[in-house]
Amino acid sequence: MSVENESRLDMLSIPITCTILGVCLDDSLCAVVRVGRSLSEDSNLPAPQRKMFLKLTLFVFNIALSLNSVFLIWQFFTDASGCFPVTLSQSITFHIFMTVFDGYMLYKSSLVLGNFLAFQIVACLCILYRTTWAVVDIVLSNLPVVWDPAANMCVFLPCPLSTLNYTLGDVMADVVSTFATIMAFVRQGGFEMDRYGLSFQLVKEAALRSALCLGLDTFFLLFVYQWSGSAQNISYAVQNLIYLKLINLELMWKGVRDRQHMEATRRESRNVKSEDTPTLTRSRIRASENGAPLTESKK
Repeated sequence: MSVENESRLDMLSIPITCTILGVCLDDSLCAVVRVGRSLSEDSNLPAPQRKMFLKLTLFVFNIALSLNSVFLIWQFFTDASGCFPVTLSQSITFHIFMTVFDGYMLYKSSLVLGNFLAFQIVACLCILYRTTWAVVDIVLSNLPVVWDPAANMCVFLPCPLSTLNYTLGDVMADVVSTFATIMAFVRQGGFEMDRYGLSFQLVKEAALRSALCLGLDTFFLLFVYQWSGSAQNISYAVQNLIYLKLINLELMWKGVRDRQHMEATRRESRNVKSEDTPTLTRSRIRASENGAPLTESKK
């Protein structure tokens, strides 16, 4: 990037980043309210109907991401005394929502694959690797926080080793999820699967989510962490927005699955009735030939 373009980006960095983070904050808080209301409404339902895991995951993710957005905005306006606590809080909330997202993505892939034990072991190892390097990054990346008096703002100096490894943890989770999705697609008949069935819908949404996350995390690994300053701040804000949209789409996907599952059930019910009707008709004809009246039973 040329010096002239970099200076222009520096001038626009704060308003662009704050605008994107403002959208993230608005969406995440709205999701917290919706999920919280749904959790309170579900308290009267039987345990199997509550779908608590999905809703609690969305609740924790959106709380962590909304706090992360607040701290990312706050770091532009804090003074030297607030530099360390703000960057530390931003780092902690970032790792919370990213680890929650990876865990949920692996959990959904495990469901698609049929809770295969070997996959669950690999998924747990991925989460353990990601969590370990998150803790290391929280410690190492927040020790050298520097206050830049010329720019009148905090300068966050991430640890290259921990940044590389926790991003590799994200990429590993994406690769494992994508592999599980491909395996599930092959095991369940490939393109011969019922496109209105629940299995196809789960495989489809898992494939879309895994592919998008793999591309995003690979992009960050190869390019974004080589940048600094304004470009990196904007990239982090965009990353927050993309992950927020991906996980909150789960509620939409769930509605689509429920509708298509109901449609498939109705279609199967109609097929059963159409197969039973000729049999009943033949039975009545045989009965009439034997002298029995053709009467219909009344309920």
